[in-house]
Amino acid sequence: MKLNTYIITFLILFSSITLTFCKHSDKTNTNNKSLKPTLFDLEFLNHLNGKSPTEIKLFENKAFKKHLKKLIDIQYNFLIEAWNLETPIEVNNNIFVSEGCQIHTCDYTNFIIVVDLTKHIMYVGIKKEGNIKIYSEDGSKSQRIYEWAKNN
Repeated sequence: MKLNTYIITFLILFSSITLTFCKHSDKTNTNNKSLKPTLFDLEFLNHLNGKSPTEIKLFENKAFKKHLKKLIDIQYNFLIEAWNLETPIEVNNNIFVSEGCQIHTCDYTNFIIVVDLTKHIMYVGIKKEGNIKIYSEDGSKSQRIYEWAKNN
């Protein structure tokens, strides 16, 4: 009789754990196409004010690289190859900003990466041979990106 009680208790516990797991995985899989997981994986950017992207190997960070590649797609390799000169990272009011350009052609080929750490959205501006293209993870506009574009 005691063995049956243990078995029943085990089955009850196991079924409640299974149900909890299924509910949790349903919540995390509702937005498979979204770049924004439940816990924002770019929160570390908040602590990089004044640092150099190259010094901290920003483009090698797995989460940062994932967002950037997904957002700018085929322009990713171009940005990585042409990002030669850079300004120190700025982080103000939960807005991360990093700017870089191609050596000897900064007026014609330059970049800006902005991450709104409150809204969990990455934006990128690419000026390639004088032509500007703006990217946004959710289609919204970033004031900082548009100021950059206006001044370019």
